[in-house]
Parts: sequence; structure tokens; C-alpha cells
Amino acid sequence: KANRDEQKVIDWLDYIKINTDSTATIDEEIKEDVKKDSTPWNVLVDTIALKKIRVDFVDNGIKPNVNTSLSNLNIYAQKITLDGAKPFNYQMDLTLNDSFKCTSKGSVVHKVLDASTSIKCTDLDVAHFVPYIDEIARAELKTYNVKLRSLVAGFDASVTAKDINSSVVIDVSNANVNLDKFALNKRDTNERLLTFSSFDISGISLNTGTKEVVVADTSLGYLNLRTARLKDGSLSVENLIVPRKQKIQKKS
Repeated sequence: KANRDEQKVIDWLDYIKINTDSTATIDEEIKEDVKKDSTPWNVLVDTIALKKIRVDFVDNGIKPNVNTSLSNLNIYAQKITLDGAKPFNYQMDLTLNDSFKCTSKGSVVHKVLDASTSIKCTDLDVAHFVPYIDEIARAELKTYNVKLRSLVAGFDASVTAKDINSSVVIDVSNANVNLDKFALNKRDTNERLLTFSSFDISGISLNTGTKEVVVADTSLGYLNLRTARLKDGSLSVENLIVPRKQKIQKKS
């Protein structure tokens, strides 16, 4: 169990100490001899299994406080080598706050990064994390008069990451995102502004090397926007979100 206090310090970090002995020295010639005579170890870990890991995180550094529970985490890996020249396979599944479920499996070469994975996540309750959204919005926006009341998200994708000429290129293919049960209110009056039952984005492809993004299809279900024309002629949905003006620095 971990706790973040009002000063945004996580308590378990206090238990992690690094001890160093500044008086310990090794003759440089001995170091060189050790390097010359050393032969790299050929290390193979056949199987790693980390099962039923649970973490409860209480965040008092945000208002209102947010309690998040990693209900279950399982990690499996096979054929891990020290030099990382050969791929190892892995599988991971987790449950967050008893509803958000995520599974991932793939292979990784880590000597020169070459990783591929398929991932599927469902039922993320985004509204649970509204205090974090609000904190960022208040810091970045001049006016922030909306409040997320409900949103459930999910996604799946195939992802590769490769080191190409010392630059990591990420390729996402066959990705799909679904946003369900969306409800947005006006913050000062709590009146409902916008709802939709589902918003699906499918067939997403993205490549950081070519800087291309392709979306095959989008679908929006049961959109309901509530607005009114006010006496001054403006719409009730105007100026709900207003960015801060960027300060222009005058050149001297």
C-alpha cells in the first residue's frame, strides 16, 4: 500500500536508501586487468512468473483525494537472456479498480530494441481520475467551466517499437478506440451539456517514422447537445473553456 501526502510525496520512497562508501577505491591497473580477463556471462532465465500482485494507492496530494487499487497484476516472461540479442516472450494482465481490465502479450529484443505487442484494454472509468484532469485544466486554462461526469474507455492495438539508426520508431496498426457513456456538465450550475452513448474510432494506423496517421472509420451514437440562446444573443455553451493568453516576449 502506498500513500501520497498533501506535499505530493509518496511515503514508500522514504524506505528506499542508496548506501555508498566513498572510501572504497580500486587501483586503476587492477580495474584494467579485470576488464581484460573478464568474459561476458551467458545468462538465461527460462521462466519468470509474478502472480497476483496487488497495490493500493491513496493520493492525498490531489483534492478531492483519489484512491486507486491495482486489484490484480500477473506478469510472465520466458527465455530472457542477459545480452538481449534473442527475443523473449512475455504476457501481462491486470485489473484496476475492479473494472478496468488490460491484457498484453508479445516479444522483445532489448540489445537493439525490437519489440512487438498486442494489447487490449476495456472498461476504464475515466471519471475516477477527474481530480487529475481538473488540476491540469485549472493550471492551463483561464476559464474551465465544465465537469466530466461519466466516461468509460477501451482500446486495442498491435504495436511495434524498433531502434532504427539510434532512433526508436513506433508503429501502431489495427487500433480501435471506444468511448462510452459520456456525460459532460456545466460546472457552475451542474446542468447537463453533452451526452453520447458511444463514440468508436476504428482502423487506426500511426507511424512515428513517417509521421502518418490514418483512421478508417468513426461512429457516434445517440449524441445529445443541450444549448440555449441567451438574452445577450450568445449561446449557453460559449466561453466554457478559454485558454490562457500566451505571453509574448519582446525582443530587446
